[in-house]
Amino acid sequence: MKGQIRAVDLAGGDDERSAALLGLAIAGCEEAGGSVRQREILTRKGARVRAGEFDDGVVEDLARALTGVGGLLVGIPGDLDAIADLVDEALISLGYDPDDDLGPLYGTIVGVVGVGGEDTGDLSSIDRIWEALTEAGALVLPGAVVIDGSKRSFDSDGQPLNQRHKLAAQEVGASVARLVRRMGL
Repeated sequence: MKGQIRAVDLAGGDDERSAALLGLAIAGCEEAGGSVRQREILTRKGARVRAGEFDDGVVEDLARALTGVGGLLVGIPGDLDAIADLVDEALISLGYDPDDDLGPLYGTIVGVVGVGGEDTGDLSSIDRIWEALTEAGALVLPGAVVIDGSKRSFDSDGQPLNQRHKLAAQEVGASVARLVRRMGL
């Protein structure tokens, strides 16, 4: 659908922090004229993702969520390493071939917001997701907003405490909207 942007919450709404960052990115996108639909991928509670084993349904849900739009806003929780594996599995299910120059997400504009590991500030999951999306042909914006998951960075409702972080997350969304529009995606 031309001009459509999908916001994908990889925490399925269970992580207030990444949901808040994604909400800010959505607001920025809409302020810049983007049309956004949000999709939560249930990855954290219940039986959908457990100890690195993926329910086929969640892989299919994510694969569908990643395709068919001009732009993506992706919210990444900071405390579930299996998320990067899930993204890899979803891309493989789309017929992703690392030797293919185009890839299943060719030309899709992607903005990333996320939370680093709470105790260590680990960004390895976010790095792996970024790399997988890029290798699948997506144009991932260099201005990702990733905030450490510690209590000093978020209030009790999951909102970032630093105003600069809030504005940066909004700008990620606005940038995706502007690029989708300019590129006619």
